[in-house]
Amino acid sequence: MSRLYSAGTDQRVLALHDLLRGKPGAFFTGATAIHHAWRTRYPATVIPSLRYIGRTLRKHGRTTVRQPRQRGAARYLCYPEGTLASLGASRLEVDFIGRKFLQGRTAPVHFLAFSLLGERKLKYFQRVEAETAEVTMAGCQAFFDRFERPDMIKIDNGFGFAASSPWPGTLSAVPIWLITQRVTPVFTAPRRPWNQASVEGANSVFARKFWNRFRFRSPREVDPRLVQFNRAYQEYLGYVRPTRRHRATGFRPAVYFIRKVSEDPRGPRGLVDLARVQVRVPAPYINLFVLAKWDLTSESLSVLFERGGAQPSVIHQQAFPLHPTTKAKLSGFI
Repeated sequence: MSRLYSAGTDQRVLALHDLLRGKPGAFFTGATAIHHAWRTRYPATVIPSLRYIGRTLRKHGRTTVRQPRQRGAARYLCYPEGTLASLGASRLEVDFIGRKFLQGRTAPVHFLAFSLLGERKLKYFQRVEAETAEVTMAGCQAFFDRFERPDMIKIDNGFGFAASSPWPGTLSAVPIWLITQRVTPVFTAPRRPWNQASVEGANSVFARKFWNRFRFRSPREVDPRLVQFNRAYQEYLGYVRPTRRHRATGFRPAVYFIRKVSEDPRGPRGLVDLARVQVRVPAPYINLFVLAKWDLTSESLSVLFERGGAQPSVIHQQAFPLHPTTKAKLSGFI
């Protein structure tokens, strides 16, 4: 028997679990949801810890065993986690969820997912018409207006975020728009979805607790349920929009690229591909991750390497001019 809680605590935990599972529209019924519900239902009693609630649910067979996460690869390959965290107190990961299909319809349904990190946590989903740059910018603007404008946004290299250009030194519409919003864009490494671990995890929750739970026949059936799901997720994470958020002054336009160094077939050097330009780095960094910073004001590139959470070191620098068309679009910021 626990020395911290009374004999009836287990029964209250199980009763709250039953209550949440039987509540129409309830999406979250685990330890964190029970912890929140306890505060409302039993305000005069000691709230059991999340660990105790989780242990109680497991003891009574109320949990689902999930595949454990594979850890260690990011640290082994020197993923620049600490440097990315230093880019802002409020950071946002954005991604399109894989196409979904409604019952009896051939046209896919698209969703844009947001995962806020840093001072506050939030997961949010929008149903959108397509996976395009215009949709991305409109969706991000709606998120900024409703919740908050982050310091940094991490996006992948898909067409809706980084439409390709044949010209070196160019930026597509989304990063240019983000710069004008004083938000720093960060592009993940190609074909490395775990670079977006937070939003990928949110997408998994979306599929499990929302999309696979109901049978939708039209977008009009999706939208009200999605409003309920977003509200429940916000309450679950305890997100409260800041009344006034201090943003760092002296914004300096820059774009960051997470890249895994490949081997240069023409010699004993490493190679990374950035904005249609092949940048060569020292050979010892082959097969490791680096973070390339493109300073748009000085039109220079710095390749940073982080190991073991230490301060990043600069392993390569060079001039990196903007294409004239991109430079013209950013004339008011550089």
